Amino acid sequence: FLEQCFKQESHVLGLCLGGQLCATVLGADVGPHPQGWEIGWHPIEVFSDWHEHQKNISALTSTEILANKETLHFSQYHRYVFSAPTDAHVIARNDWWDVQGFAWKNKVIALQFHPERTMHSNLEITKEKDLPNQGNTQAAEHIAQLGIAHQPIAAIWYEKLLKDFLKTNP
Repeated sequence: FLEQCFKQESHVLGLCLGGQLCATVLGADVGPHPQGWEIGWHPIEVFSDWHEHQKNISALTSTEILANKETLHFSQYHRYVFSAPTDAHVIARNDWWDVQGFAWKNKVIALQFHPERTMHSNLEITKEKDLPNQGNTQAAEHIAQLGIAHQPIAAIWYEKLLKDFLKTNP
């Protein structure tokens, strides 16, 4: 299905597993993080001017893109990570993994994190009895507290990303 979408030059947004699937289909490496899980609200450097550069992103290098960044906190819940495919640009990173997101040919955005997380879904995570704790993880109480602080900002960023991304080459 994703191959067909890419061939038809459809816009594709992959979140977490969806981002891993996009990376796989585009030939990038996907596998478990050597140190385990990343769970909770973690700082991520994101490309802050997607709208300004959306038509010219292919002409920029990942270094130029990330030079114009801001750090926001996003919800994470994954053990697997991906690399950036050939011809893709890294648009998000953090200290846990250098590729938290990539853009490919102005048609695909893959994110490892969860900008779509709502306050309700954030609290649902904290109810898990066997929440993994190996790796870069936070306790349930901490996830709940950080969600209150960061979810509204993440939602605004995500809404802008969607609006700008779907305007790209209509």
